[in-house]
Amino acid sequence: MKQFFLKSILPIGLLAIVLLATIYIDLSGSPILANLRVQMAEFLTVHVNGPRLGRRPASKEIVLIDFDWATGNELGHIRSFTDDAALYRKLDSAGVAMVYDSRNAVAASKEELERIRPALDAVMELNGLQSMGTSNKEPTEGQKEVESRPPIRFFLDAWLKATIDDEDLSKYTQSLTLNPLASSPHAIESARARLYPFACVSSWGLKETAPLKLARRVWGLEQVEIPVVNEELYACGILTEWHRQYPSQTAPVQEPRSPLRVGTEEIPWNPFDSTSILVLPAGLWVSHDPLVSEYRRISYLEILKSEQLDALDLRGKIVIIGYTIQTDPSSDTYDLPSGNGKSVASEMIALATQTLVDRRWLQPVPKHIGMGSLVLLCVALTGLTTMLKPVQAMLASTAVLFAYFVISIAAYRLGWFMDFALAPLAGVACAVLGGTLCAWKNHRVHSRVVDMFGRYVPRAVVNQLILQPQLEALRLGGTKREMSVLFADIRGFTTFSEKLPPDQVVAELNSILKIMVECTFEHQGTLDKFIGDAILVLFNAPLDQSDHVMRAVRMAIDMQSRLANHCSNLSIGIGVHVGQAIVGNIGTPERMEYTAIGSTVNIASRLCDVAQAGKVIVSSEVANLLDGQFDTVSVGPVKVKGISDPIEIWEVRKAT
Repeated sequence: MKQFFLKSILPIGLLAIVLLATIYIDLSGSPILANLRVQMAEFLTVHVNGPRLGRRPASKEIVLIDFDWATGNELGHIRSFTDDAALYRKLDSAGVAMVYDSRNAVAASKEELERIRPALDAVMELNGLQSMGTSNKEPTEGQKEVESRPPIRFFLDAWLKATIDDEDLSKYTQSLTLNPLASSPHAIESARARLYPFACVSSWGLKETAPLKLARRVWGLEQVEIPVVNEELYACGILTEWHRQYPSQTAPVQEPRSPLRVGTEEIPWNPFDSTSILVLPAGLWVSHDPLVSEYRRISYLEILKSEQLDALDLRGKIVIIGYTIQTDPSSDTYDLPSGNGKSVASEMIALATQTLVDRRWLQPVPKHIGMGSLVLLCVALTGLTTMLKPVQAMLASTAVLFAYFVISIAAYRLGWFMDFALAPLAGVACAVLGGTLCAWKNHRVHSRVVDMFGRYVPRAVVNQLILQPQLEALRLGGTKREMSVLFADIRGFTTFSEKLPPDQVVAELNSILKIMVECTFEHQGTLDKFIGDAILVLFNAPLDQSDHVMRAVRMAIDMQSRLANHCSNLSIGIGVHVGQAIVGNIGTPERMEYTAIGSTVNIASRLCDVAQAGKVIVSSEVANLLDGQFDTVSVGPVKVKGISDPIEIWEVRKAT
């Protein structure tokens, strides 16, 4: 049950916690999270300091005419509507397709109306509306005879107070529109440069804003009257959103939100909290893929003084007139998400117009697709980090994240706003949790293997096998190396075991072996095996030990010292020899054992047989390497079993 919990329930639980927390944050609509998403996406796609993976060129069909500092110095920094009228007529003779003057003009009195009337009349003339009324009154018989109106090409950003005493003030309204951004309607300042409102309230009712009016003209659609605007805005839910905010909670029954339909085009919109009752709280998500600095610009003064208009190449262009930052009397500027400095009204309108004309409107992916991609990413990264080896998991996870970003960028270029922040962060968090869990489980397995397998095989061998590649660790065979071999055998144990019950015999044997094993580990020997009541210990295998001879003898002296007064009154004999031996995996692929073989091992065993109780016997090869650090006594040559020639042996008593 515990293993099942560690392997299955715990990883799934951790993944579920991350996913649930992510979903909760996502559904809660956290402004901080929303801002993080937007900024991350814009950094990757449009920011000048980022890779600009969504970059697109500025439209060559849009030209900005700047009322710049040089123009102000020449003509006076107070706007002249007579000069404006002359400029409009020059642009008309140059064959422009459309003109929008974004410099706001206000007429709240008869005197102010007369001041701006030259520009108004020029626009009416150029639009072919001077003989036509555009009021909402019942049309005259003469007006009914007009089969179609001329296309509206010139638009002014002007607000006229409906109560001004004028014969038919409403005749101008068809050519007027407003830049609602000037009133700063967005409750969240960062939304100003991102969401351009579709409509606002004028003295005569709802009016479409300039980008939508210009786009209608590009798409070959006629300008629509106020009742039609109302119908379009109600049909898609924008007016319902406005009624929900202003006046509060007076909206009709909520209809499902749908794109704003303009002709055959369906434009997605995004709601925002508006601080102005005059601005409808719904806007187009402006694409900042083009840099405003890339738009073609011409000075207002250059147009006004030019005698060779054909050289300016304005035929068929969309012209937007506006102030520069240095000359804008209202200092109406916007922080560009592209990081390309501050922008003015004309530049924002150019971006919004290009967004519409290029059908580049952005919209977030449906929530179920966004959440599905998040879950899939988290599951994939968790699975990779828990199923693969660390390096493989890192490479595979990087590939999955890279693929996610590639798909997200492709979706962005198609107009879908994917999640560049939350999903990758959640995926990385799941990968880290999965990798940490896997490492923790591997550590537990490693510790358990070393602990359990080390009871049967030398711990040094276990550690070496774990660190080795799998095939190398399981390969049969050995290597020839110099090593010190120690045999220790309990003397008189057979007679001792005949006098006691089996359980007491085992207890006494384990007590002695425990001391022998502790000595082995303390002196970093490799406990090869138990042979009945004897042990075989190797030094300098499998790890290198330059002082292996000293270690072996020191261990033998220490072992005899600890067992001298054992409660069982049993003692041991120890034999030590040094020489070449073969050490490695011996046996068959089905059953192998790490051990040493060769004459060195055999001689050490025979020396142990010669050693009396409490004695340490070493070969002359060992004695010659002790450098006088131990008190040694020659025992003389001894004939041992299996060796033809007598062996010179020494007894080691203590360290000098």
